[in-house]
Amino acid sequence: MRAKPDANWAKWAERWEAQQQRFWPRREQRFQIMLDLVEEIVGPEPGRILDLACGPGSMSRRVMKRFPGAQLVALDVDPVLMEIGRRALGNGGGRLQWVGADLRTPTWPEQIRALAPFDAALTSSALHWLDAGEIVHVYRVLSELVRPGGAVLNAEHLMVARPAGRLAGVAKALRQRIDAGEPFEGETSAAWWEAARAEPQFAPLFAERDTVFSEGNPRRHVFLTSSFHEEALSNAGFSEAAVVWRFLEDAVVCAIR
Repeated sequence: MRAKPDANWAKWAERWEAQQQRFWPRREQRFQIMLDLVEEIVGPEPGRILDLACGPGSMSRRVMKRFPGAQLVALDVDPVLMEIGRRALGNGGGRLQWVGADLRTPTWPEQIRALAPFDAALTSSALHWLDAGEIVHVYRVLSELVRPGGAVLNAEHLMVARPAGRLAGVAKALRQRIDAGEPFEGETSAAWWEAARAEPQFAPLFAERDTVFSEGNPRRHVFLTSSFHEEALSNAGFSEAAVVWRFLEDAVVCAIR
């Protein structure tokens, strides 16, 4: 079921970008590092890239600008965010294909397997909705879908240490101090979702979304560290995996197939 075409899709996409800048500090730097790494690992002209858990296409937008010859597959299960992305970005001049699939199910790989292999798979601010077992499965699938020599990059809120330790408390306190010194007056993530739910044209999409996320979007990965992701990628068959960028709890984990 799709929303009516008279919503201001571009404006909603712009509002998403603005509130995400507040929700994820150093977000643009993080995107830049990820794209730089793609170029270093797979070359300046990647052929096909998977935008995993793409939301409204924030990553796809930047990939298309950085790599004009790349073909992209944008995959997600959120009907609200995907429809905003579809309407705002379209098919990217024939370069962008949208695929609706749920990473929590064992069958999602079959919806894109025919489009593989990928030179790189990128995901940002998304896998925290999955539990540890689901993340392990995603990485195992990516080891099959990404070509040898290709890359997987996951930008995520990953703890420095277990929550009971002093380091976790120190990192959290420092983050709060930095946030307080860098006030942001724009729309919050919660306010964006509240406004989107109040948009009449989005009502059918939210009805579908509430079915998809019947558990209320639990943040499942709260106690996972970057070390967990590195080990899971290595166990999935990647030749190496490491944190390549970090800002306190926010990190980018990169793996080479």
